[in-house]
Amino acid sequence: MATQEVEKTTVVRDDTAPNDGAVVHRKLIDNDVISRRNKTAAIIYYILDVIEIILALRLVFRLLGANPNSGIVNFLYTISAPFVAPFVGIFHQPVSGTSVLEWSTVIAMIIYALVAYLIVQLVRISTQKTV
Repeated sequence: MATQEVEKTTVVRDDTAPNDGAVVHRKLIDNDVISRRNKTAAIIYYILDVIEIILALRLVFRLLGANPNSGIVNFLYTISAPFVAPFVGIFHQPVSGTSVLEWSTVIAMIIYALVAYLIVQLVRISTQKTV
């Protein structure tokens, strides 16, 4: 998904220059804008990565039937609950013993990835400089 920005140069000939030869002007895309755009995208993707890791761990722990009374498991379920809450109840959760396939977590991971991608694209469009 990541793209690399390349510095672009436009050469414009100006034959109306006061000297006897043609003057060449170079217009460079503002490297600062590109840098800010890339930093913003990196921050958004970093936040997405943290959320996705938390949700993936929740999914694996629920699938393997981890003990919810364990400190780390309880902590993980607590911090991941707000991210999963909007998607609870969309699909039935198959249960086998203590194992649960939590479709709400899978859907949350997909939706958050799409939202992050769309936000990054919006940032890129809004900071695009026309030459």
